[in-house]
Amino acid sequence: MNPTRQLFSILISLVLLVISCNRCQKLTARNEPQPWTTELEKQMTDVFYTQAANLTDNARAKRAYAECCLSKMKEMFPKGISNIGNEMTDSMKVSVMKMGAECAGVLQHTVNIWEPDVTNQLKLQLYALDEIKMLPPKMKTEYVDCIAFKVTEAFPNGLKANQGKKELQKFIDKARHECVELIGRKYNVPKPKKTLR
Repeated sequence: MNPTRQLFSILISLVLLVISCNRCQKLTARNEPQPWTTELEKQMTDVFYTQAANLTDNARAKRAYAECCLSKMKEMFPKGISNIGNEMTDSMKVSVMKMGAECAGVLQHTVNIWEPDVTNQLKLQLYALDEIKMLPPKMKTEYVDCIAFKVTEAFPNGLKANQGKKELQKFIDKARHECVELIGRKYNVPKPKKTLR
């Protein structure tokens, strides 16, 4: 499914969730004002956590999304969701959708886990390195796998959106040198006279 379409369907379901939770609260409270309770907070967090499974498989990321949504819900509706009336106004629906988008954005910028597609994109970029042209096919794969492994090991939670490009490039340059030596020793290849750029 297209990520934009997926996010839009999540935002719509978020609005429907708030409406249905509001109605449930009204039924259980017999129309008496019902403030935020630990039980309601846990229930909402669980629902947001489950909903986040449409965005990521990472448990920590799902928790971050759920906590973000709950926090923003409590800011938006400080007296509880049973106090928002029988129907949500259009502006309330827009606010809830904006909240969902902000939390999804936080999620995407906070954690970029090493899913197979992300790792493959990294490897494709590594195949463009100058020294790759000089290696036999088997060594190319091992060399790229070595660098990718070192990057994923050094950044286990993925690369943050605001990660410094210089910091990452410096780490990759170091990994290149280490991997050249490892592959060279494995295949008894003499060290190159030219340094890697």
